[in-house]
Amino acid sequence: MMPWSKISVDDAVLTLWPGTSVKESDLEGVMAFFKEVFDIVPTPVGCVETLPDTDEDGINIPDTGGRHDFFFYVNMADMPKFAFQRFQYGMRWWEDVYFNNNEDIYPIEFRNAYPDPNDAM
Repeated sequence: MMPWSKISVDDAVLTLWPGTSVKESDLEGVMAFFKEVFDIVPTPVGCVETLPDTDEDGINIPDTGGRHDFFFYVNMADMPKFAFQRFQYGMRWWEDVYFNNNEDIYPIEFRNAYPDPNDAM
């Protein structure tokens, strides 16, 4: 799995593709996919493994977590080509994860590196 790294891209939106594990050796093919399907060149961040869901007592729920999500930035200039078409692949904006209070399934190190985008406003 391609490890994630903390990067910043101006005028871009952090996006994730749930359930998509990318290896370093797959990256060239993944980038070709984005170019062919969306006509964009995203900036890869890497993959994050989700944590287990927890119940109201904070106890891990069995058989949850462990999904790999691929994170990447999409340039604002590419939004007209990408924003609608992404739905058929289940891709989501990172800020939507926060909006829906689903950020807790991601490790705290990742959330600290990529905090709620709405807090910066």
